[in-house]
Amino acid sequence: MHLPQNKVCLEMTPAAYLPESYVLHAKKLLLSTDRTIWEIARDYGFSQSSCFIHYFKKVLQVMPELFRISWDS
Repeated sequence: MHLPQNKVCLEMTPAAYLPESYVLHAKKLLLSTDRTIWEIARDYGFSQSSCFIHYFKKVLQVMPELFRISWDS
């Protein structure tokens, strides 16, 4: 993945962009697969699912499991 060199392009720093991009890609996995939260978190380099859940909630204002349930309903 190519990241912009500064925050002008995205209006955020690369350090802030990475967790957000992980969450946006993970969102697609949550909706299109039956993989667990832990499996998705591990794929994106999170050592604990709780860290992934924190980032996901920070970006989308909803926990991953609730996000998945709300789209399945």
